[in-house]
Amino acid sequence: MNKVLFRLMSPFKGIVSITLCLFTLSAAMSKDLCDHGCKCVLETAQCQFTNFKNVTGFFPNVIVNIKISSFKLNDLGPIKFGNSTETISFHNGEVSTLTPLAFRGLRSVRLIEFLGANIQTIQSDAFSDIASHASINFIDCIIGIIGPEAFHHLRGLREIRFEHSLISVISSFAFRDIQAHSFNITDTEITNLQNFSLHSLYDLEVFEFNNLVVDIVSSSAFENLRNISRVKLTNCHFKTLPCLVLKGLREATPGNHDTFQFTKSQIDCDCSVAAFMEYIRAHPNSVADTVECSRGNALFNGSLKTLSTHELKSKCSNSTCVLEVEDASTSSMQGVGVDTARSVTNSHVLVAMLQGISMVSWYFCK
Repeated sequence: MNKVLFRLMSPFKGIVSITLCLFTLSAAMSKDLCDHGCKCVLETAQCQFTNFKNVTGFFPNVIVNIKISSFKLNDLGPIKFGNSTETISFHNGEVSTLTPLAFRGLRSVRLIEFLGANIQTIQSDAFSDIASHASINFIDCIIGIIGPEAFHHLRGLREIRFEHSLISVISSFAFRDIQAHSFNITDTEITNLQNFSLHSLYDLEVFEFNNLVVDIVSSSAFENLRNISRVKLTNCHFKTLPCLVLKGLREATPGNHDTFQFTKSQIDCDCSVAAFMEYIRAHPNSVADTVECSRGNALFNGSLKTLSTHELKSKCSNSTCVLEVEDASTSSMQGVGVDTARSVTNSHVLVAMLQGISMVSWYFCK
């Protein structure tokens, strides 16, 4: 008899436990942050979450401006911003994860900014379906990984800006389906731009990389970029720059591509530069005279335009890659300011780049 009663009652025990769980969650989410960690005066909230790993609650709809400073959080998911929120500023803090939907659906927001923040991961859909004319800025930030579709389905934005920051990895499709007035990365170091990291950016007035250092740029890092009024690459140092990247950015500008500017920059001219030169010869206005092979570990010094007037012939074995510079018009060997032929030993990586990337790039970049 007792066993039968237990079986009959056990479903009700489950219902009671679920009800209690939902009640606890509802109570936590109903916590007004103006009464827990924030000082709210009229339409403005100022918060300091210095001693909390997890902050759960909401901002009432009367709050328009939010400033969160000296924060240390696991994630932003449990914080709910009101429909009337116009500005959200994070100053000098750490957050492990910007979770999905962290800022989704904010229809009134004009500015989301992180100043002096350390962010380990920006997950998928952290920034999606945000009000048009909004600006999203990261200034003086350290960012570990920008995940796939972290910035996704954004229409009519005013700008996306990264400035004075360090970014380890921009994943494939990190920025996808975005229409904005400007996309700007300035005074920033990026370790790895993966394939399709910037995908389907369109109808931009300005796409600008300025004072950038990039270690690895995959050949299809910029894919399906279209109708960009002005592309500017200035004072950049690319450790690698496949010619497909140059082609994709240049051809994203309309008409005769006069609004594409690649100036005052450096590229490490290793064995893979041969395919790059082929594209420059076919499109001499694609780079300015001030784009040069970087000094130091480069095979050649000087202007890429000058180098592109010569044929580069590569001869590679399993351990050595040799580039021979031959004058394109006279077929006589020229030095272009350096040795006529220069060897790079212990260069299995360069050989792999030549065979696995450069020859393919050469075929598509003509």
